[in-house]
Amino acid sequence: MTSHSFSLETLIQDGSAPAIHRLSVDLFNALESIYAEKRWFADICEKDIFCNRDGRFTVAVSGNTVPRSEFPDTAIYASKEYWMPVFSYLIGRVRLELRPCELPGILFNYLQTMLLILRVRLVFVDQEGYYNSTGLFDQLPIILDKLAPEYRALFTRLLTKADKTPSLSDLRKIRTLFIEKVVLRPIDSEVSPAAQPETLLASQSAPRSTAQSAARPFKRSTDYLQNGDYVVAVVLAVALTFSVWLWSGH
Repeated sequence: MTSHSFSLETLIQDGSAPAIHRLSVDLFNALESIYAEKRWFADICEKDIFCNRDGRFTVAVSGNTVPRSEFPDTAIYASKEYWMPVFSYLIGRVRLELRPCELPGILFNYLQTMLLILRVRLVFVDQEGYYNSTGLFDQLPIILDKLAPEYRALFTRLLTKADKTPSLSDLRKIRTLFIEKVVLRPIDSEVSPAAQPETLLASQSAPRSTAQSAARPFKRSTDYLQNGDYVVAVVLAVALTFSVWLWSGH
C-alpha cells in the first residue's frame, strides 16, 4: 500500500480505535466485490487491512485472492489466525462437522471478517481487555453466537446444501444481520467520513466517559458468557488445533 495508508494492525498497535461502522461497511463491500469476481481472499487479518487518509478501509488484493473453485486448504500461504475461531464457531456453536476443504472460501471470509470486527468492538467499544488477549480471542465464537443466534439457522441452511456456494442475497443477509446485531448504529463521527476524516480514529486511552458514550448501545460482552463457556472455548481450540494438524498431512 502507499505511504498514505496504514495497516489495521499498526493502528491497533498504536492504540487507535478504528471506527467500527466504517470498518464493517468497507470490509463487507470488499467481500462483495471479490465475490463478484468469483474469487475470495486467501487471508483476512489485521495486517492485510489498510486505512487510507480519508478513513476508508481496504483489503490487500495483490497475491491475496483465490479462485472460487478452490477451497480453503492448510497449504495456503496465509496467517490462518482466524481459521481456528471460524471452525470453533461452526463446529461448537452451529453444530456442523466441516473441514476447510468443505467450506466455500467466500463464506470463510465472511466469518473471518465478522470475528475480526467483533474483536475490535470488544476491545475498543466495550473495553473488554486488550487486543492480543488469548482468553478474549478464544471466546469470540461464543460471543458471536450469543449476540446473533440467528446465524445458526442461516449457516446450517447454506452449508448443508449440495451446492454450498452462497448467492449474493445470502451474503447480504449475513451482512445486514451482523450490522444490526453486532455493530448497531454508527456514532456521529462515522456518519460522514469524507467530511471529518480526523474523527475516524479515536485514541483507545480516551477518557472513560467518551468510551462509555460510544458503548452505550451495547451490552458488555461478559453478559453473554455463561459459566463453563470459557472452558468449552479452550477445549474446542485444542481439539481443532489437533484436527488442523491432522488435515495438514501429519
